[in-house]
Amino acid sequence: MAKKMGVAFLFVWLSAALAGCGMFAAGGQEIEEKPKLEAGVNEPPIPTITIGNEPFQPVLGAYSWEIENSDGTKTREEVDIAPPHEQAKHMDSIAVAGEDELEIDFGSVNPPKPMDFHIWEGGKRRSVDGDMLLTDYKGTGSVIVELYGEWHEGHASYVFVLEVR
Repeated sequence: MAKKMGVAFLFVWLSAALAGCGMFAAGGQEIEEKPKLEAGVNEPPIPTITIGNEPFQPVLGAYSWEIENSDGTKTREEVDIAPPHEQAKHMDSIAVAGEDELEIDFGSVNPPKPMDFHIWEGGKRRSVDGDMLLTDYKGTGSVIVELYGEWHEGHASYVFVLEVR
């Protein structure tokens, strides 16, 4: 009886030890399970931009975002992609009127502070002082716009292309 108990104990102990080793795919590579991210909580929120009566969402560019996990550790994600003037080559421009106003809505997430606009011309970034007025770009062709924002969790940039008429 003691021998059976010893074998049973050994089986249970080995099972528990092996279960703690993680999951493995074919070839012995460990499968890493990542938490599902929710927009605006665990990653930068995507705003809705409205110009005139036309809402659209810009493309998320480079960002750095840090969240605190339930166990007290932190997870940081750094995403570095092509600069806005390169991203714009693969985007359609949005036709807007020069007298339209630009509104930005981050939904239930607090808007970033600071929130800055940059215009990309000839591969160079130029900051926009104050509010972005579309009349300043009327008839200039395609305008590559980068919106940059900072939150407690990190920072993000967003890109869109306007055709101001």
